[in-house]
Amino acid sequence: MSTFRSRTRKTRNATSKRRGGGGMAFFSDEIRFKSVPVKTSGIPLLFIDAKYPNPRGDEGAWDDAAPYYLFKQGTAVIKVRGEFKGMRTDCMPGTIKAPDDEYPAGDPRCYYSRDEYKNTLWSELDNDDRIGIGYKHAINVLDLRPHHEVAKTDRDGKVIKKQNGDPVMHRVPYEKGGEFDGEPVVSGRRGYSVFGPRHIEHTMNLELQVEDFCRSCREGLIIREAFTCPNCDEIMIDLTQAGLNEEEAEKIYQNGMKCPHCKKPGQYPEEVLGCRVPDDEGDPSDDVCCGEPSRASLFDVVWYVRKTGAGTDTALDAYRKGKPIPWVWLEDYDVSDGEALIERDFGITETETGHKPDYVWHPEIAKMLAPYDFSKVRNIGVPGLKNWQLADFLGIELTDDLESYNDKDSSDNGAGSSGGGKSSRRSSRRGPSGPGSRY
Repeated sequence: MSTFRSRTRKTRNATSKRRGGGGMAFFSDEIRFKSVPVKTSGIPLLFIDAKYPNPRGDEGAWDDAAPYYLFKQGTAVIKVRGEFKGMRTDCMPGTIKAPDDEYPAGDPRCYYSRDEYKNTLWSELDNDDRIGIGYKHAINVLDLRPHHEVAKTDRDGKVIKKQNGDPVMHRVPYEKGGEFDGEPVVSGRRGYSVFGPRHIEHTMNLELQVEDFCRSCREGLIIREAFTCPNCDEIMIDLTQAGLNEEEAEKIYQNGMKCPHCKKPGQYPEEVLGCRVPDDEGDPSDDVCCGEPSRASLFDVVWYVRKTGAGTDTALDAYRKGKPIPWVWLEDYDVSDGEALIERDFGITETETGHKPDYVWHPEIAKMLAPYDFSKVRNIGVPGLKNWQLADFLGIELTDDLESYNDKDSSDNGAGSSGGGKSSRRSSRRGPSGPGSRY
């Protein structure tokens, strides 16, 4: 079964393409990480596997699908006399990929050519030193800490209600001695996190800590037995006989080679894996193979994730104070009262790409495993700000030149706000040329 490692470079591994189908997400569903001291344990987190089409197609990027949703974000920050006063962010549709079968014309993430790159107000203003533009990545997560389910309130402390009068409920982490201490506790909170390029790389690199463990038997270590050609399926190198060390084998795996059978150059090999469980007496020659070798992935363990550092120098990692490793197998994490996250006895299914565990999740957790459809989420797949709102925030006027990037034009190519409606030109509410006095 392919893991992150085998999907980080160009391969022909077939990966089913599907968008997340788990319904809508809201701003309050975002799980953010505050920086903590370096000796502080992370929070128990489950990354939920998903497959979102990768629109970039960059060298080294995912070819078929990624576990995160890639989008482009505009950020506006204003300061007064050097002091931070406010920030607005929104997704930028129309800036990632030309229309094709996967992203037809009208998909909010399409652009037609680099010549038509500037097709939003954000990109038109990218020479303003208050505007920043960059890639962001939304990934599905499950916060496994105990939570309270409580009524959501607005900034004035009033309970937010649905149309039928029922309160809108949300989950907040349990805190000893906190506001809701003594109230019933529920298991976990479904959500998502948004990371920039550096933090998503930190997240994906967590898998390097588990990929050499066998997720089928949970006891053995994975070894490579051979490389096969993705073009002709013949064995390119028998690693049990070739005498290559791990570094030499990894170089071939990452860079590819010419197949000695079909003679096709530049073939990125597929791994034939084995699993070795050391015997009790430590004799390597007596190591036992579990017979169902499969690399552990980012999604097969619970991570204790945290963020450290300050300002722009922050890092995302996993750490458990007093423990040698910052993760536990799914079956070793108790949701509540000794009930495991998954049933401890699970079967193994053999697929075209390897062996896959058949997890049976705790019933409360199983309800929260569907990935979000980020293409429909405000500020991620659907713009949340209208142009006049951005102009008001920056204290600028929507001139005739900027009016060509109005909300109506944006919505026609799939880039408009989900609210729709008539485009507004707010020049009558023009602020000063610079940070608006209201901010």
